[in-house]
Amino acid sequence: MRVALHQLNHSNKKTSRNIVRRLFLGFFILLSSSWFLTRIHVFFSTEIDFSISNEIGERVRQREDTNQQQTFHDAPFNYTAFWEEATRRALNATSRLNRPKYELSTCPKVFVYNLTKKLGDAPPQLETLDQAFGATNDGIFYDTFHHGLARLVEHRLRTSQYCLTHNASQADLFFVPLFPDIRNSRAWKNTCLTRKKLVPNLLKELVHLTSKTACRHFFVVGRAHWVPRFCQGWWIEPDTRLQHFMRIAYSELHTTVPNNSDPEGFTPILDNHLYPNLFSVPYPSSIHWRKDAGPPWKLHEPREHGMLFVGNVNGDYPVRSQIEKQCLSYSNKRMNQYVRKCTMITNSTKELQMVPDQIRQSTRATFCLNPGGDSPDRKGISDAIASGCIPVFFSKHSAVGWSWFWSSWKDAAHIMVPREEFVKGNIDLHTLLLTSMPQSLVEIMQETLYKRGREFQYSIDEDIDGLRIMLNNLK
Repeated sequence: MRVALHQLNHSNKKTSRNIVRRLFLGFFILLSSSWFLTRIHVFFSTEIDFSISNEIGERVRQREDTNQQQTFHDAPFNYTAFWEEATRRALNATSRLNRPKYELSTCPKVFVYNLTKKLGDAPPQLETLDQAFGATNDGIFYDTFHHGLARLVEHRLRTSQYCLTHNASQADLFFVPLFPDIRNSRAWKNTCLTRKKLVPNLLKELVHLTSKTACRHFFVVGRAHWVPRFCQGWWIEPDTRLQHFMRIAYSELHTTVPNNSDPEGFTPILDNHLYPNLFSVPYPSSIHWRKDAGPPWKLHEPREHGMLFVGNVNGDYPVRSQIEKQCLSYSNKRMNQYVRKCTMITNSTKELQMVPDQIRQSTRATFCLNPGGDSPDRKGISDAIASGCIPVFFSKHSAVGWSWFWSSWKDAAHIMVPREEFVKGNIDLHTLLLTSMPQSLVEIMQETLYKRGREFQYSIDEDIDGLRIMLNNLK
């Protein structure tokens, strides 16, 4: 009996093991078949995808973007809320997109002083544009130096048919071209500290200065306003007779050099009282429009660069290094066969050493990244706007001035990336700009730059441009 039971148990165990083996073998065959069928499906799907039209391919990409957008609420940064607020501000600004109704013939009349060489610099070469705008090969992209505003203004005024007057009694404004040549910080210091009796000599040459006309006189310095801080008596802490002069520079807000401990990268210095009647104007761009022509780029034309950064890591290092890190992580992969995600142009970009060649790339980019340099503002902002490339800022101290030129439409023409979140790595630029941003908002901003960008740059010829906006507000 015991023997029979033992044989029966052994038989049952053997049967059980066979059943387990068969189940395992069947499961393995099922998995293998599924994998094989999947590979066949992918193969044929890939082959079919090669033949589908671009239109269908675009629909597929749009569905992929939609699927990605549905996951944004799981990200460290709330992309959806960010763009909802940005869209609200932009739509509010679009109601103010009508251009100023100025006529060339109604330009304020400006008297330009002819200062002696000891106060001014060499006389302007009015027969050539190079001194004012820089060299050019095509009449669109110029080698314009970012410190050359004073010479540019002087050239445009002295050659103006509508704004220049030689009769001081008819003048609405008086331009004093004191030291208009390009100077770095050291040269400004040397100029102002070595010129003896500068203010008394200047007052002797301002023959049309009276207590009534003083408030209609103006200086132009093509730098941040604190750079000529050694020029006491006329620019900073001026003589009482020059107190009411208007002062034009690139900035209204004085900041420290890049400060990593400040959440916005720069710390404001409240010293504007030392520079009375100070007004800020944009940097001259390297793209100069013309009166009888539209923008030197086409609206809604496909652009080959998704994002463009021209510069290096100097300046606001935490932001610039994060930009470099993210751009390199994309490995210059293309979003599709036409558009590169992120393009960087540095001093080592050998094929783009000339400024016009670098700026030409901005007309081929959708977004131009503009982190702070030595100060929160940079010439790249003007280059971006003049080329229809949406400027992207990383500090609330950037572009705080220039209210004459774009306060009414600024919210529909720029993007402000929260600096702290970006430095921490919580914001990915590809996700922010190229994936989550509504295409409708991209188009709103491009249309705004198309309609209003003329007022933010200085045209080659007489135009309702940045110079005209400046003169009308000075008057």
